[in-house]
Amino acid sequence: MSNLGSRKRLRPDSPGAQLQEDAEFWFDDGTIILEAQNVRFRVYKGVLAEHSPVYADMFSSPQPDKYDVSRASQSCPVVKLEDSPDDLRHFLRALLPKKQTSIIYAGPYKIAFETLSACIRLGHKYQVDYLLEQALGYLEHYFPQDFDKWNEERVFEGPPTWSPWHAIGVVGIARRMGWSTILLSALMVCCTLPVATLVNGFVTSDGILAKLDNEDLIRCMSGKVALMAEFTGMVLRTLVPWHVPGCTAEGACKLSIRDMLRGLQAEPDYVANEEPFCRASSFLQACQEYADPLCPSCYSDLEKRIIDQQRIMWGKLPIIFALGADD
Repeated sequence: MSNLGSRKRLRPDSPGAQLQEDAEFWFDDGTIILEAQNVRFRVYKGVLAEHSPVYADMFSSPQPDKYDVSRASQSCPVVKLEDSPDDLRHFLRALLPKKQTSIIYAGPYKIAFETLSACIRLGHKYQVDYLLEQALGYLEHYFPQDFDKWNEERVFEGPPTWSPWHAIGVVGIARRMGWSTILLSALMVCCTLPVATLVNGFVTSDGILAKLDNEDLIRCMSGKVALMAEFTGMVLRTLVPWHVPGCTAEGACKLSIRDMLRGLQAEPDYVANEEPFCRASSFLQACQEYADPLCPSCYSDLEKRIIDQQRIMWGKLPIIFALGADD
């Protein structure tokens, strides 16, 4: 298995900075103070212990810095954590939802990549298993192993509010957590990224640099070339005139398919496509700019042929990415 994806905090920590109360999670009647770097969160010991066996054990053990002497009149146990304030804030939003948190919603659930990533990191650290199960289910929905699941409309576009480069972070999550079920399609999405993004990674909104490790970077660089070659072969195999039962204009449809292939000579990027699993209908619409429209039967047949070829390409992904049993 490859090493874990690289994550580096770009914002410098300030160990000598003055302690401050978190604006969002400071309850005057809170029973525990969590100190992350220079930020303190006053929350409820019993609630956190109910969610996390690690917290439950932590709160039951004597702490070196047990009381906040600066607030002697409201003495409250203090637990110093090694987590970043941003991660802890995301985590607490999941465990202690406030009134502005969406509970009843319509449509796909919108969760920022940074929130999901923090919940996975701290959910794993503090053994909040149900949170990890929900996070994995969310990622498996948008980064499935199965091509037909990927090809569904909402899945194809990726998680709401996410950008394609977040797939780099998903690869890192898959490696860190051993979640092989999301690795294949996450690597595939990485292959659609510009080379500079693939190499340099991206910076999250909370100042984390996410990059692929060297082995996965090599996988994706090689995969870009292999998938473009596969897509080119698919175009040559599918844009071949043949008889389609139900065709209402056989001669005209055959000429249209021939004209599509000829027209693509001027658009090599359409043929050596960096998005080999693009929507088949979108690819056909681009092709039909160079030809007369196909009859409905021929259009439907050609779209099905493309999807069938994409399904075959998808089946080759484990070989293209050289994924073994441990990946």
